[in-house]
Amino acid sequence: MLSAEYVGAGPQLQRHIEIMQGEAGSPWQYRIMSVWLSEWSFSIASALGANYHVFWGFVGLRVLQLCAVFIAFYAYLQACRLGAVSAYLGLMVLAWSISHSVFDSDLAFHSFFDLLFYLVAMLLLISGRAWWLPAVMLVATLNHETSGMIAFLPLAYLARDADKQTITTTAMIAAASLMVYAIAFFRLRAYFPPQGSVLAYGHEPGLALIQYNLVRWMTWVRFVETFSLVPVIALLGYRVWPDFLKQLFWLLVPVWLAVHLWGGVLIETRLLLVPFALVTTLR
Repeated sequence: MLSAEYVGAGPQLQRHIEIMQGEAGSPWQYRIMSVWLSEWSFSIASALGANYHVFWGFVGLRVLQLCAVFIAFYAYLQACRLGAVSAYLGLMVLAWSISHSVFDSDLAFHSFFDLLFYLVAMLLLISGRAWWLPAVMLVATLNHETSGMIAFLPLAYLARDADKQTITTTAMIAAASLMVYAIAFFRLRAYFPPQGSVLAYGHEPGLALIQYNLVRWMTWVRFVETFSLVPVIALLGYRVWPDFLKQLFWLLVPVWLAVHLWGGVLIETRLLLVPFALVTTLR
């Protein structure tokens, strides 16, 4: 559990300051959305007369963030036509996983906003408002570089017998979202001074990090602590998944795992919350 000193005057605040000063290193420097929101939350906490307004600003933002995640997740489960009991059970599972996904991290606002943006994107797709995806993509890219996969989510809803107009519309939405992502991604990197890479536990991305992720016993322990056997149970029932869920799985999960095996540290299991919430909790 993070202490008040850690959050309000220690590493959490220090990383915030480094990003504000343009000195946080790659990729942290480019995850600016949550830093802007934090600044606003500091101002609100200060205006309300709170002592330690930085600490309470961070805490207030975290509370609002998780409330938004749980509301969006419940709406997603309902949109996927799960009953109220199943939706509440899903909320309990996600709450458990989030509470066990914070190993060796600060508040990591960007990771949980990433989950929120993916949930919002899926809700827009299910409700037939897919044209809003490029706007979601713009904000999501300011938050985290892994938002790029949002552009491919519309493809999960392409039925095998889709007509030509549906295919064309879906392709246009996906292309527009991908273009927005590319522009925002490269503009962020052009705007800030050149950044040195922040290495994951001293490991360069690549084969060494893949080996580190796979052979370290504690990675698997943390995985089970965070997600229990839910992913295994879900995969055992793959044969009876609806078509859209199968397509979503193949669009999202293999790429997500490959990217994070290559460039992330999977013992920090919050990195896997997006595919867990979007795919496995439905089964």
